[in-house]
Amino acid sequence: MNLRVDLILDTERRSASVINVKSVMRISAIVVPSILALIVAWFMFSMWQLKTDRDSLKKALDIEGPKKLLSLRVRADLANNAVVLNELEGWRRARIDWSDQLLGLQKQIPDKMQLSTLTMASELKPINNAPARLYNLALDGQAVGDTAQTLVMQLQNVLMQSSSLSNCLAATNAFKVTRFEGPENATDDNKNDRFFRIECSYKPGLF
Repeated sequence: MNLRVDLILDTERRSASVINVKSVMRISAIVVPSILALIVAWFMFSMWQLKTDRDSLKKALDIEGPKKLLSLRVRADLANNAVVLNELEGWRRARIDWSDQLLGLQKQIPDKMQLSTLTMASELKPINNAPARLYNLALDGQAVGDTAQTLVMQLQNVLMQSSSLSNCLAATNAFKVTRFEGPENATDDNKNDRFFRIECSYKPGLF
């Protein structure tokens, strides 16, 4: 028969584990609140930084807002003005300097020839899907004397060879005689006179 007497009280018993539960609890009671405090502090600082950035951005927008609106209006006006300028430039390119044309015609009319009507006409017409102006010129007049027919033919050739006119012509044979006839009630004095019309087509004026 074996007898064993345990003289250690329960309160005096110690754990064989290296980690002391009470020490862990005391450390946790200090460390955990500290970590939570740091997290809360970091969160509050982040909120303050975001609020500061938001306020700064709002002030910048309050200042830059009117400037931005003004910039957008100026940009829109610039775009509209550019459209108008391009259109005006297109009309300038499409026009013909009629002062040079009329001066060139005046220099080529012989003394025995009289112009009665000069007609200039233009129309808008697309060419290769691009807007263009087409110009036509018509000269009505009368050639007097035995050389009337020769004068009209000479005038036609001179006009086609004129440097001030040929640069604008649609083709080398742009001047065409479309009317050539004598007086209706011809007499001995005017039987050789001839009424004529010479028509001319110009190069298209592209916009």
